[in-house]
Formats: sequence, structure tokens, C-alpha cells
Amino acid sequence: MQDYETKFLFALLDTVIIETIVIIFLVKKIYKKDMEHVTWERLIFAGVFCSFTTIPYLWFVAPFFLHSKALLYSVGEVSVCLIESVMIFFILRIKFTRALIISLSCNLASFLLGMYVI
Repeated sequence: MQDYETKFLFALLDTVIIETIVIIFLVKKIYKKDMEHVTWERLIFAGVFCSFTTIPYLWFVAPFFLHSKALLYSVGEVSVCLIESVMIFFILRIKFTRALIISLSCNLASFLLGMYVI
């Protein structure tokens, strides 16, 4: 069982790094005109906080309810994405549609890169 926890820690670290980089890139490069009010501290906090609050549920709670891998990946990732959208909305104080796009981008990047890395 320790192997699962070790994989979780690597996944958490990868996710925090990837999602924080994606949030920073999107806000500071893509949406820079619309989101000048968003500080670096809020961006870093959003990337770290969202990952730390959702990944443990995806790895340790969701498998008890979603028994197949297909359900876990589809329902779990969609749920995480929606929850993180709400968090990003409140943390960065931006439009919900932007928060949803950022969350989708972050989760897609961390899911695809995480599969490659782990």
C-alpha cells in the first residue's frame, strides 16, 4: 500500500507545479489585460490550494464510490474541475467563465502531463 501513497505524493507535487504554472501563464500572458488586478501571491495560492484540497479526495475518497477506472477518471476529474473553478473564482475574483476555462486548462494539463510523468 505504501507504493500508492508514494505515487500520490508524486502526483500531488506534479499537479501543484503544473497547475500553478498553467494558472500563472493564463492570467499573466493570455488574460493579462483583463486580469491585471490579480497578484502573484493569489495566483500561487490558487494553484497550490486547489491542488491540495481536491487531489486527496480524488485519490482516497472517490475510489470508494467510483469503482471503475473509467468512472473515476471521468466523474472524478469533472468534479474536481468544477470544484476548482469555484475556488479559482473566489480566490482570483474573476468571472466564473474565466475560472472554468482556467480550471479546465489546469486539469487537462496536469492529467495529460501527469500520465506521462508518473
